[in-house]
Amino acid sequence: MEKSNFLVVDDNKYELTDTLSKIVASGHEAKGVLTVKDAMASLRQKRYTFLLTDIHLTESDELKPRGLDLLQDVKCLFPNVLPLAMSKDPDVAIFDRAIAYGALQFIKKPVKNWDEIQIAVSLARSRKALQGSNSSLTRNHQIPEDLRAKYPDGIVLRDSTRNKIKALSQNRDIPLVLSGETGTGKEEVAMLLHRERVVLEGDIPFVAVNCSHFRSDLAQSQLFGHQKGAFTGANDTTVGLVGQANGGILFLDEIHYLPKTSQRDLLRVLNDGHYQRVGSTETLHSRFQLVAATTSSLDDAVAKGLIILDLASRLMGAQIELSPLRERREDLKDLIAIFFAKRKKEISESQLEDISAKCGEYYWQGNIRMLFQILKVMIMEAEFSNEPVSSKHLPDLKLMRDPAGIVTHSGSDLDRIGQRVASGDLSYEEALNNCDKRILEHVVRKTNTIADAISLLDISRSAFDSRRKKYDLQI
Repeated sequence: MEKSNFLVVDDNKYELTDTLSKIVASGHEAKGVLTVKDAMASLRQKRYTFLLTDIHLTESDELKPRGLDLLQDVKCLFPNVLPLAMSKDPDVAIFDRAIAYGALQFIKKPVKNWDEIQIAVSLARSRKALQGSNSSLTRNHQIPEDLRAKYPDGIVLRDSTRNKIKALSQNRDIPLVLSGETGTGKEEVAMLLHRERVVLEGDIPFVAVNCSHFRSDLAQSQLFGHQKGAFTGANDTTVGLVGQANGGILFLDEIHYLPKTSQRDLLRVLNDGHYQRVGSTETLHSRFQLVAATTSSLDDAVAKGLIILDLASRLMGAQIELSPLRERREDLKDLIAIFFAKRKKEISESQLEDISAKCGEYYWQGNIRMLFQILKVMIMEAEFSNEPVSSKHLPDLKLMRDPAGIVTHSGSDLDRIGQRVASGDLSYEEALNNCDKRILEHVVRKTNTIADAISLLDISRSAFDSRRKKYDLQI
C-alpha cells in the first residue's frame, strides 16, 4: 500500500491518540482533530487520502449524529477524499446510515490494530472504483448497442487515440499534450485518461484549471498554494492545485497562458516533484501526471514566446491532436446520436439523417461544444412548438457558417461556389481569394514551420508573406 495521509476525527482524546499511533506506526501520515469544525478546516488546508471519523461525536444530537453530517459534506465538497466511518454502536442500522451518507467502509471501535484499518482501506478503494465504473455505465447505458461497441466510453474518438490513452494510463510518468481548437474535446480526453487510471489504481484526484483564468499576480498562489499571511488577504494556508493533484492528474488547459515564472516552477515539480508554497521555505512533494492543452502545437507556442523551451522539452511525451469538427464531418451522425441517447431523447433514423445532413452544411467554429449547445437549442425549439425534432428547428446563426463564405464538406463545393458567383452572391475575385485563403490556412495548420508550408505550396517566400499579409493570417 502506498503511503497515505489520514485525517482522524474522534472526540475521545485517548482513542484518537491510540488510532493515530497505529496509523503512523504503519508508515503513513495522520492528523487528529476533535470536532467537525476542525475537520472541515483541515480538509480545506491540506489534501488527505482518507477521512476516518467517529459517527457519535459529543456535538451530536439524538436524531442525527454529527459524524454523518461530516460524511455528507466530504462526499459533496471533497470528492477525492475516501471517507471511512467508525463507531462503538453494535447496531447494524448505524452502519447502513453511515454508508448512505457517503462512508465507503465501516470500522468497529475501538480500533484493535493497523490490520483492521488496512482491510477497511482496501475495501474502500474497491468500492470507490466500482462506483466510478457503475457511474460510467449508467451514463452510457442508453447509447445504442452498435455505438457502445464503437465508443464504449461514450466519446467519439479514433481507435488510435483511445489506444494511446490506455497506454498512458499504465505509464503515469509520461505527460500528455493535447492540441486542438476550442471545443474539440480536450478536457473530455483528459477525463478519459483519469477514468482509465481509476480502473487500474482506484480513486485518484483529477484537478483541472484553465490557465487563462489565472491572475498574473496570483498564479503562483493558485498553482502551488500559499502560507497564511504570505500576502494581503492570505488568511489561511492553502494547498494549491499541484498539492491537490498529488498521485493523480493535473489538467492545465490553455497552458500557454501560464506566466513564465510559474512555468519554470512547474518544470521543477515535473523534474523532481519538489515545490514550495508562496511565503514558505518548506519544500513539499507532489507527483502527478500532467495533461497540458493548447490551441496550437507546442512548436508554435515556443516560437511565439508563449511557452519556455525547457518546459516544452519536458512535455515532449505523448501528443494527441484533436481535429476540428469541420474536418471530421463523418462523425456528425454518431455525435448527434450519442447526444440524444445520453439525454434519453428518442430520435428515429430518418430524423438523425435529416439533422446530421443539415449540420454537415455548417462550419462549426466552436466545434463539438458548439454542436452540443446548438442541439440543446434545437430540442427546446421542437418542444416549444410541440413538434417532432427536425433540422428546421436548428438555429441559423452566422457564427455557424464558414467565415470565408464557402462550405467545404462535400465534393459539390465547386458547384456551390460557381452557383454563388453566377447568381451574383459572390464575386469571381472574392471566390478566388476565399479559396486561396482557406488553402493557406489549412497548409499552415498542418505543417510544422513556415519553410515547410512554402515548400509544400511551391511558392516563394515573398509570395507567401504577401498572401499572409493580405489575408491577415496569424502564424
